[in-house]
Amino acid sequence: MDTRNSGASGKPAAIVTGCRLRFHLRNHSERTRGKRSGTAFVLGCLSVVLSACAGLGPSTLSQGRPAYNAVLAETNAEQALAFVVRLRYGQSSSLLSVATINATVRFRSSAAVELGAGPDQNYMGNLVPLSGGVAYEETPTITYVPAQGPEHLRSLLSPLPANLLVPLLNNSQGMGNTLSLLVERINGASNPALRLEADVEREQRFTQITEYFHVLNRAGVLKFVQSVDDDQQFILWLRDYQPTHTEDVSRLLTLLDIDGVALDGGDLLLPLKREIHRRGERSITLNSYSVYELAKMLAFSVDLPAEDRALAWAVETDRADFKGPALAIHRAKDRPANAAAATQYRGWWFYVDATDQQTKFAFTLLNALIAARTAEASAGKSVAPALTVPVGGQ
Repeated sequence: MDTRNSGASGKPAAIVTGCRLRFHLRNHSERTRGKRSGTAFVLGCLSVVLSACAGLGPSTLSQGRPAYNAVLAETNAEQALAFVVRLRYGQSSSLLSVATINATVRFRSSAAVELGAGPDQNYMGNLVPLSGGVAYEETPTITYVPAQGPEHLRSLLSPLPANLLVPLLNNSQGMGNTLSLLVERINGASNPALRLEADVEREQRFTQITEYFHVLNRAGVLKFVQSVDDDQQFILWLRDYQPTHTEDVSRLLTLLDIDGVALDGGDLLLPLKREIHRRGERSITLNSYSVYELAKMLAFSVDLPAEDRALAWAVETDRADFKGPALAIHRAKDRPANAAAATQYRGWWFYVDATDQQTKFAFTLLNALIAARTAEASAGKSVAPALTVPVGGQ
């Protein structure tokens, strides 16, 4: 905007360009009025600057929080995959968890204006337009905690407890698939994964049991529930199976070595127990894998380079199905664009294909369980951080 008023009227001459302000005052009263007008204008521009600064707070939170979450999720996945790959190569590995992320955010704002009074030649070309600035600085400090000590080792090597296993089974997209990944034995039927010697009869029985669990769970007939008397006690609940699924339930009970159950349409409640299942007993025994065993299952799905096999760099097994369900961790020379997770080792990129739903689900389970078991092992304990890293803000 460029406005000019001058002449014999005695009014001040003003030139305003954006937020640039110059005054030419003719007398004392005009100077006073001019200063007041200039002050009001400056305050108006300053309020605009400050309001913009105030909006930076919510904007920073909306942008910063997703960015931290995204990086944390990506690095957790990369660490878990590196753990799997190094396990296949028989190499030691360590895990670091992010304990805290403290981000200090500072805002600074400033505004300035220069006013000229008197003849134009006194200040023409020497005035600085209205200037203002907003400075934003974010300084994050990240604290890492190593997963070490007997509690962490126990959490990785111990079978998953029922209060962790059961919610995973109930909330997975396919209960049968989750059973194949997390359960070693069901009522004496053995999972073929991670077994060095084949037991065809028990392994076939296990596979059939997982298939019936899958079908009946999808139909809303089968589900694990918590006991009202004991929050640590879980029960397998079968309901609404007549008439469509009566035969499926009968066959499942036979495979589970459960006798003497009348399928009259009433609800069946089978308690989940920890001891060895006795033939005919009306109960369910699930012997779960540990986090380490799930990692080992994925490790034996790693696609090894031929030269590493020839040099015996990696751990091998005689059983082709040792890795369990159809899992595959691929490799490439360059970082793949279609990777759900990727890590670099010995000159190769090892990755989980984003379109491989089976492997992606197994890896997601492993990643979540590593985080959960590590946090559980550290709960209520004072652990000195291995590394606290201040990161320069910008």
